Amino acid sequence: MHAASGVLLVDRHIEKNGGTSFRSVLTQAERAGHCMYWGFSQNSAAWNSTVHALLRLSPEAPPPRLCIEAHSYIDYGIPWRRRLRQLVALRRVWRERSVPMKMLLTVRFRSPLDYYLSFFTWIVAARQARDGRRFGHNFSQWVAVSPNLQAEILLYSRSANTAAYCPLVHEERTAWAARWRGGDHNATARAAAAWRSLRSYDVVGTTERFDESALLVLRRLGWGEEAPPTSVALSAAATVQPGCMRAEPATESNWWCYLRGASRRDERRRILRRVCPDMGECAALMRRYAPADAGCSDYEGKWAHAAEQNFSSPRACFVADQAVMGPVWRQHGQLEPAGTPRKSNLKHAGRAYSSDALSGSHFADFF
Repeated sequence: MHAASGVLLVDRHIEKNGGTSFRSVLTQAERAGHCMYWGFSQNSAAWNSTVHALLRLSPEAPPPRLCIEAHSYIDYGIPWRRRLRQLVALRRVWRERSVPMKMLLTVRFRSPLDYYLSFFTWIVAARQARDGRRFGHNFSQWVAVSPNLQAEILLYSRSANTAAYCPLVHEERTAWAARWRGGDHNATARAAAAWRSLRSYDVVGTTERFDESALLVLRRLGWGEEAPPTSVALSAAATVQPGCMRAEPATESNWWCYLRGASRRDERRRILRRVCPDMGECAALMRRYAPADAGCSDYEGKWAHAAEQNFSSPRACFVADQAVMGPVWRQHGQLEPAGTPRKSNLKHAGRAYSSDALSGSHFADFF
């Protein structure tokens, strides 16, 4: 990239998909002088002012360098889908005017069952324990009223609050269900909208391969060689704090918390077995209630694309793509060497988990 060129990096933070960890990457990029960080919320007034200023850029103007974490308040006032269209149009204007700006839009997706389990143990289990009459008594009851969770949040970020805080019977859940009502035009149109939205992003990473996703973004911007992210930034999500968000030790009354001093692997197994005693039944729930999420998480990369990719493969979805990730592993010693596959939940999506998969390392990073 030319030294005088500008950057607009926009990361769409979907809850439980490594957004907080990627924030560490963005703030580190700011400290390295690559961009100014703006997050994690952007209200409509500030967003409009920024977009209008960027639209007025000329080839002679000093180009800005901005890293945006699009997370909170992005569907209040101006909906996120409209903001995304504004960004796509902005890129076209820059190209037509020869404005020296590079835009990169990024997002991460996760295998459906892994995502639902993470979201449930993060915040829903505690609400069920406090008031089962309103919030339900188990994982399956909550899944049934939260269809296609990732795709829904991708299209409408406020659905994350509905999934986390609303009781089973609530007007927002009724509206959500209507948007995905199976067997009619709504469900098909909604799924198609999710796919169109994903195609607007330059890099669609996977939460299971967070390190590689982050490195791919940095290399696309030409930052990987100058200031590769530290292992602390890239491994932030793998550092599971003992206890819950309020550092509560695990007891029978809050079984979803990690027991202080216990093995992370053992605690993960204990919690998952409490949520899903039969992983086959939970996988069946995904087939029934999250078919759009399964399509978006297709690790063959049917929806993922990466124009101007710095690696040998044209795909940005790289769960098991050694040709793509080999150069990254060789360059950054803190990652696995080329040819060493890492377990991934994506290949298990939609079918029962084996006992080895349940105890494998792929639950560690974002659980």
